[in-house]
Amino acid sequence: MLGFKTAGAHGVHIELLIHPPSVTAKAYFSKNAPMAQSGISVYAPGSEKPFQTGNTDPQGNFVFLPDQAGTWKVVADDGMGHKGTSQVEITKSFFTGDEQMTVSDTHQHEHEQQADLHEDHHHEHSHEEIPMLYKIIFGISLIFGITGFFYGLKRRKS
Repeated sequence: MLGFKTAGAHGVHIELLIHPPSVTAKAYFSKNAPMAQSGISVYAPGSEKPFQTGNTDPQGNFVFLPDQAGTWKVVADDGMGHKGTSQVEITKSFFTGDEQMTVSDTHQHEHEQQADLHEDHHHEHSHEEIPMLYKIIFGISLIFGITGFFYGLKRRKS
C-alpha cells in the first residue's frame, strides 16, 4: 500500500511516501528543487537518539526501514539554516500488509536563519541554482580577468 504526507515551511518541504517495508522521505525546497546531499535524521518512536542518519541523494530522497509501530520523526537539514521536520505514524498493519497505511497529521517545520544574515529574503533555491546576481558578477570578473591576462602578455612582449 502507498500512503504519503507532504509538509513544509519557509521553503522546505518533506514528503513521506509509505511503501512497506520502507518509507521514503523526499526533501525539497519550495520551488520543488531537491534538497540534494542534505543531512537526514530519523527518530524511532519515543527516542531522542537518531535511529538512522545519512544524506539525501541528488534528488532529495532518503529511504529508511521502520522496525516498530509508532510515530517516527524525520528531520532534513541542509546545514545552511533550512530545516524541516515531519512525523509519520507507522501502524502494525505496515508490517503485516493487512490494511492501508495511515499517516500522522502531526508535523512541525522550521526555517532557521541567523538574525544578522539573510534578514530580508529567504533562500528558496537548491545548491545547484546560482542566483542571477552571482552570474553577472562572475561574468564581469571573467571579462576583466581575461582582458588583464592579454594586456599582461602584450606588455611582456613589448
